[in-house]
Amino acid sequence: ESRGLGDVYKRQALSSPLMGVLSDTYGIKPVMIISTIGGIFSLFVEAFSPWFLLFLFSRIIFGITRVAGSLCNSYATDVTSTAEERSQAISNNGVALLIGFLVGVSFGGLLVTSVGYRVVAFIGMLTECLTLFIIVTQIKETQKPTTVRSLKEIFTSVGNISVSYTHLTLPT
Repeated sequence: ESRGLGDVYKRQALSSPLMGVLSDTYGIKPVMIISTIGGIFSLFVEAFSPWFLLFLFSRIIFGITRVAGSLCNSYATDVTSTAEERSQAISNNGVALLIGFLVGVSFGGLLVTSVGYRVVAFIGMLTECLTLFIIVTQIKETQKPTTVRSLKEIFTSVGNISVSYTHLTLPT
């Protein structure tokens, strides 16, 4: 059974339906805020983690809460009016995420050898804090939240969505 850092992406695949239902229920902006706070918390735990298992726990939290790509695509879909604008916005989002992943991981890898992991984690936390500030001050809620549902209803909805994932085989 795989227990590597790649498991983060499995958790994102499994948590995306939950975040989608939560964004449908409460709105995209609050879920973006929660997702970003999850990233800040994860990086904080990583920065001060004295044990590798605690580090892995923080990566699990990161994987569960950080579904930025799908939330940004949902937001782009809500704020664009034509199919062409929507396609362009989602493409731009994908390119931005790819560039951020490539540059961020490369820069972090180079930086960690000279200043240590804790400093790199703090830079990541500052980036997440900047992201949180932008979400809070610049992002407008695009949809009216539906009536507040109970946790049982939310998890039932996620269960119904997750049925579509049962045919997928995630590598272990």
